Amino acid sequence: MKAALAALMVTGAATLPQAALAEEMPNVALLDEAKLGKSDILMESGRTTNGDTGLGNLVADAYRAALGTDFALVSADSVQGSINWGWISSAKVRETLPKNQKLYKYEIKGSDLRPILNAQLSTANGADYSISGFKYVWSREYASVFYALLPNDSFLFANATYTVAVSESIAASNPIATLGRKIGEGPTETQALTSHLTSFGGLIASEPASRIRQVLFSIPEKISIGEARLAPKGQLVTVEGVVTTRPGIWGGKKFYLEDGTGATFIANEQHNVRPGDRVRVTAKSDWNVGEHRLNAIVSLSVIGHGDAPAPTLASPAQVSDSTQSKLLMLQGVKIEGIYPPAEFGNFGFTVSKNGEEAFIRSDSRSGLLYEDFTAKFKVGDIVDCIGISNRWVDYLQLNVREPGDVRISQ
Repeated sequence: MKAALAALMVTGAATLPQAALAEEMPNVALLDEAKLGKSDILMESGRTTNGDTGLGNLVADAYRAALGTDFALVSADSVQGSINWGWISSAKVRETLPKNQKLYKYEIKGSDLRPILNAQLSTANGADYSISGFKYVWSREYASVFYALLPNDSFLFANATYTVAVSESIAASNPIATLGRKIGEGPTETQALTSHLTSFGGLIASEPASRIRQVLFSIPEKISIGEARLAPKGQLVTVEGVVTTRPGIWGGKKFYLEDGTGATFIANEQHNVRPGDRVRVTAKSDWNVGEHRLNAIVSLSVIGHGDAPAPTLASPAQVSDSTQSKLLMLQGVKIEGIYPPAEFGNFGFTVSKNGEEAFIRSDSRSGLLYEDFTAKFKVGDIVDCIGISNRWVDYLQLNVREPGDVRISQ
């Protein structure tokens, strides 16, 4: 190994065997003139403010590579100065990361990422963290993340599990400590960056890459939910309505919102609401699997509270696109068939009345389980069913919210 280090110093080779590097990392750190790689450009750090920086991205990529995570977060205070053109020495690595903090690996849900990022935003100073493995758009006016995307421009799954590499200071001060779960630890910051620099097969060039973008906009005037449903996909809208479902039945903290003109699905992951809350929300109008929704929430506030809304009386045929996302009641319908659980314990049954039929679906998260349902109800029973009128691709259905949404008709 000492011969390899000597060769590195004499020849100026840009790479070093990874196993040897890991074994002799303290020795490498002491060799101020050890050439770890050659920079092709000026890489600057500084607070990300409105966007990302080249050096911040390089360090974030090093964190992620060192712990083998999906994402990485780097505090602006951790990265100092800049790396200029030419050879990068181990002394420069120590100068760049003077705190040399220990790195940790955390496990989070997709829905956790937005509050974790929001915690480091401010209207005065902007964005603090450099990032790796994803990108996001944020608003300085609201100090809030508009939306986060994977590198292929797809959205994160709210209930999917992702891993994140962070330093000691982030682990100690960010909500990741309570929202996530620490599952491992890695090298120090300088060890991670040293290893990353020696992994390049050629010149090193890390530039700002639009990982962090600030969006400038004004909050649009309030319109009805009926009008929002007609808005072009991607248009920012502001609506008010009453919450009709308990958040989380369909993942994250998602819920349905209704006013006198219509209803829609709110793809919420962060804000706490309850049935009966009157909510004002600004978000993007969108469609998914045939259903209208508001996602990429800019702001959401509870402006009042009352009784949970009563369902609208409907016939089986009215479980249709004309009532999409509304809370309905089918009264005095006959159970025609009961279908065993499919994936995740979800099941359904068909009902009829006056020659009309509808399909009733129960997500296991509603609390209405197949075993309990079949112990209480059977084919031929006359029941009342309450739920949300919904389309799932080619299927129209009524989604129940809780066990009490199905009962024997009186």
